[in-house]
Amino acid sequence: MAGNVWPRLPVADSDPRFDDAMSAHRARTPDDVTRFGSAIAGLCALVLAACASDAPSEPDEIVSEPDRFAVVTLAYSEDDFSARVSDELVARAFFVETIAERTAVLRALGVGDLTELGVGTDTGLELDTCRVRRRLLPDLVPSSDVAVRLLDAGEVLVESASHALPLASNYFPDIAGTIVGVSYDAVSQNTALFAPGAPLTVRSDGSDEVGAFSTLIDPPTLVRLHSVAGLEPRGARVWLDEQPERDAAEPFHVSWSVDEGETDPDTVTEVRYVRRGFDRVASIDCRVVDDGEFTVPEAALAQLPSFGADQTDWVSVRRARASSFSATSISDGAIIAVSRDAVLLK
Repeated sequence: MAGNVWPRLPVADSDPRFDDAMSAHRARTPDDVTRFGSAIAGLCALVLAACASDAPSEPDEIVSEPDRFAVVTLAYSEDDFSARVSDELVARAFFVETIAERTAVLRALGVGDLTELGVGTDTGLELDTCRVRRRLLPDLVPSSDVAVRLLDAGEVLVESASHALPLASNYFPDIAGTIVGVSYDAVSQNTALFAPGAPLTVRSDGSDEVGAFSTLIDPPTLVRLHSVAGLEPRGARVWLDEQPERDAAEPFHVSWSVDEGETDPDTVTEVRYVRRGFDRVASIDCRVVDDGEFTVPEAALAQLPSFGADQTDWVSVRRARASSFSATSISDGAIIAVSRDAVLLK
């Protein structure tokens, strides 16, 4: 090849790995290229000799089968901290094919926070105990190594006894380009049509990629915060400055609405205190008995770092249940229904 110039492959200009490789190539001398060509010729001879041999060859590496699973989330929540005018039911569904680790995939899909509730799994937390976590916000951003294909499951519906909520299918808005395919979502601004505590059916008519399925779940009843640190919420906020005499070492008590009757052993209830800074987040996650009250341990509060003037604190109670299902090509599916109430501390 004249001038020892190799053809430039169509790689994105912003890819530093390509630029580094090209810089290293341009630094080669003609002798380097000659030695490279000789090595390639020798390698070809070895390949031809191996092909002529009758002996079976072992593969260099074992390629893992892709993991195929599904997650459907039904969230009765008010995440925007707006005034309590109405509740919403937010339904989302993902049918996943990937070789990446599930936790990273769920975080990339934006449902890691719900799946971390540990419904139906062992989180390592005993009842009425807490853990403190501190993370940099960049650590919560999905890695470019998370390659995901979202499968088409046909028409997906959430049905109550009298109404149906169809989930719209949309191409997943992935800026990094590591997630391809369709995700499903829908919002009902009238939860009375899909009353928490009454059975719901999630079903799909299936497609060439995912078989049809129909499964039931009993969502938990709505939860309402009654008081935080001895103060009643107003407009999804608690004004701590109304209690200036409160000692920081005083027990941080949280109370909420409870169901009548016995506590459901299949329901997971969590009290959570979250502090966010510009680029950091810390949380106290407590798995609690759903008896309507809990005191966040002083030792846990003492471990929350200060993030300066730009920090925001909020407290939430979440009640969750899960149900499993399967379909053709999806052996592991989960539906997670969550009722949540949250207040911003001012």
